[in-house]
Amino acid sequence: MLFLSIRLLRRLFKGPLSKPNFRKKGKTTGQWAVQCVMEVLQGLSVEATCLEAVSAITARIRNFYTIHQLTELVEEHPECRCTASAVIYSAFRREIWQIGDCRCLTHSFYSANEKAVDHIMAEARCVYNEAELAAGMSLEELIACDPGRTFILPFLKRQAWLQNRTREDSRYAYAVFDGYPVPMELVKCFFVAEESEIVLASDGYPKLFFTLDETEAYLHRVLEKDPMCMYLHPETKGMLPGNCSYDDRAYLRLRIG
Repeated sequence: MLFLSIRLLRRLFKGPLSKPNFRKKGKTTGQWAVQCVMEVLQGLSVEATCLEAVSAITARIRNFYTIHQLTELVEEHPECRCTASAVIYSAFRREIWQIGDCRCLTHSFYSANEKAVDHIMAEARCVYNEAELAAGMSLEELIACDPGRTFILPFLKRQAWLQNRTREDSRYAYAVFDGYPVPMELVKCFFVAEESEIVLASDGYPKLFFTLDETEAYLHRVLEKDPMCMYLHPETKGMLPGNCSYDDRAYLRLRIG
């Protein structure tokens, strides 16, 4: 049996920087990616290896492009690909598989699998916003428009070219499910035979604990002190007015002992 926590990679672009919109039956590319992942996992052998699972999901998304005649488009514009990251638990193999920047916590270790490019872009955003504050912009104005986010948007779109590159090609390469071969060197696989419980979650949580209440409480303490996510946990975006956090989030705790 496989348990899965998926984080849809939110579309990073809006306004003039938006990617081409090719919704199918009302679903975004991210939603289609998750559907492809779930379809594969539901039909996958319980004895499947990490490599077999990753290969099957990649093939399913690639087939989606073929069916909908999107192959040429996603080849030339990787920001248009059906993209998702995931953390998967194989009960048969007692393994956690990390593809992309979803997070996992056990009593022995914690892995965020964060992307180097995200750290760089988060710092660039924070520097730009601090410069705007120093130049006279009020905090209220900053929260309303987040100029640092606008500043890094062109690269957030461009960084899709680094998806599923190898370490040999780029030190900033990172793994995602997008229909293109995933370098297994970028996939983390943890053996958890001695663990009694694990937590799988999205990167919408700055820190994981073994209860949802503690995890949510920590998030809210951070946002109360730093709603723009510029100091305590620098991010590529802050909390928009009217929102309850800076990103979507999912949390799953499993007892496996």
